[in-house]
Amino acid sequence: MRQRLTLFLIGFMPILFVDLALSLYGVQAGITIASALMLLFGLVVALFFQLLEKALRVLIPEDLRGKPANGLAMGLAMSIAILAPHLLPDKAEVQFYNHFRWVLGYHAISLLILYPIMVRVISRRTMPKRSGLILAVLVVVQLLSGVVIELRELSQASARTSVASAAPDVILEAPSRPNVLLLVLDTLRFDTLHQTWQGQQHFPALDAYTENAAFFERGYAGCNVTPGGHTTLFTGMYPSETGTLPRGLVSLDERYLTVAEFLRSYGYRTAATVSNARVSGRFGYEQGFEVYDDSLVNPKINFSAIGERFGSSSLIKFFGAPYSRKLVRSAFVQLSWGSALPTADKTSARALEVVNKMDIGEGEPWFLFLNYIDPHTPFVTRADLAEAFGPNYVSERLESVRRSIPKFHLGLQGLKAAIKAGELRENELLWLQEVYREQCLELDEGVDQLLQGLRANGMLDDNTLVLITSDHGEHLGEHNAYNHGSTLLDEEVRVPFLLMGPGIEKSVIEIPVSGADFLSTVCYAMGLDPNDWPESSGIPLQLPQADRFIRFEHGELRGFLQGHYKMIAHDIDGALEWVAAYDLVNDPKELHNQVFSGLEWVENYKANPPIESSDGAHIIQTGDDSLDLGALGYADEVKH
Repeated sequence: MRQRLTLFLIGFMPILFVDLALSLYGVQAGITIASALMLLFGLVVALFFQLLEKALRVLIPEDLRGKPANGLAMGLAMSIAILAPHLLPDKAEVQFYNHFRWVLGYHAISLLILYPIMVRVISRRTMPKRSGLILAVLVVVQLLSGVVIELRELSQASARTSVASAAPDVILEAPSRPNVLLLVLDTLRFDTLHQTWQGQQHFPALDAYTENAAFFERGYAGCNVTPGGHTTLFTGMYPSETGTLPRGLVSLDERYLTVAEFLRSYGYRTAATVSNARVSGRFGYEQGFEVYDDSLVNPKINFSAIGERFGSSSLIKFFGAPYSRKLVRSAFVQLSWGSALPTADKTSARALEVVNKMDIGEGEPWFLFLNYIDPHTPFVTRADLAEAFGPNYVSERLESVRRSIPKFHLGLQGLKAAIKAGELRENELLWLQEVYREQCLELDEGVDQLLQGLRANGMLDDNTLVLITSDHGEHLGEHNAYNHGSTLLDEEVRVPFLLMGPGIEKSVIEIPVSGADFLSTVCYAMGLDPNDWPESSGIPLQLPQADRFIRFEHGELRGFLQGHYKMIAHDIDGALEWVAAYDLVNDPKELHNQVFSGLEWVENYKANPPIESSDGAHIIQTGDDSLDLGALGYADEVKH
């Protein structure tokens, strides 16, 4: 029995080594522990196949039945069957693993064919006497390889941090060097700041703080998901211009100049604290920051990374892709989060700790960037604040799965299907809208904590340029759509824009503006000659232009706005297929699609669009297994 199990595991080991090799193309965090888990799972599989072997005896000659070598034959047959789909083209492999019945049928048939063949090939050969030693050597090599790969990744991350934090040799001169504070309130809709819902304020403290701000009523993010929204803010360029258009785990390449790098060259002290793993430093967002604190989403033991690596393994795919993979990854994400969600107060506390440790001297200009993940699923808010934000609608069905993001998203899909079928689910929609907005109260407290801390440090003064905005919005049932990342309608791409600082007067501005404008806004505030500004698609918020084109894009979704006209296209096979056109003056809720109306303005844009097709439109970027996008609500960005 022991020899049969040992030989099976030897035959099983190629799966682990191939998965190890595949991990070389991305972040390898968690791979060592995931490899150990795969070994344990392999042992369980070995015990299972002892039973299966008895059922398959009829397929092999009688004189070959029951031999220890059959364990090796079964292990190798399983390895070949599991690894063969990797030989398919990427798109075909994705399609294959998206069909549960195909996966089960393929593996059943391939084992029925391969096992008898491998028995005939192997059983007549002498098995090694020291099979246990061979297995032990293979296991040690496999685990040590995982450790080496993971240490290499950590070394590369350390090198990136070192480069990012290096002070410039020469400090450039500028007429003015205002401090700069960028607050990105992740997933915040345009109808929250300085707005009410059923007569209740979302942000009492922040509304008071920004009472004299310039309020841009028509602000637009560059993307409908976090990476593209942030790269637009950081570089002044849109996702298709910075290689962050693809779906999936995109990174900001170091060849693109960020606002932090730019300000660092003028002697600024630069720091950041983030609470969304999609903008962790390992994805390139740390460029130019003296300190980039992503500790809230990168714990020492990264359960999310382990789950993603384990859930993406060939072995897990074998046992019921895509369902088993999702369950495994989601379970580890829940372990990763537990009760320690990166709430706004924790984000502010970490930022203030960072600022205090940096010991910024008097007269040293600074740039501070904070990403607050609220309001974002799982829409969990402190009980007293949830109670205070009424009228406290009830949905037992959604409430029961609220803390499990995958189950919650399945619940929203059920709500979508029910409404599409004609059911009235008004109470559930109101519950959803309320729990989203309840988080704003907790976010308000956290941001106020930061502002008070900066004031106490003497850092927040009239010479501080403050932009408060978001990376994208959120659907809460409008158009029977939910979450974000799936449309370019205003609920997903229109976001708050509030600007304060030197030369900024209280005003309400109706001209559309973009996240791409932040870098230009900083340059203008510094009094720099436009010839010295970095390349950018933005325009200073101090000088908004009414007739400019504003873009928003993600994957195959491409759109633009000029004045009150808005166009949306699908970027398919190198061509733009126009799918929506809206006149936002006459149709502010985007209920009447004019794309096939034949109206002159629609036809003119179709004939001469200000955007072009992009090679990155249909790519789903993979190669990083440290983050579970599906569990964060980005199921369409996951390559199975």
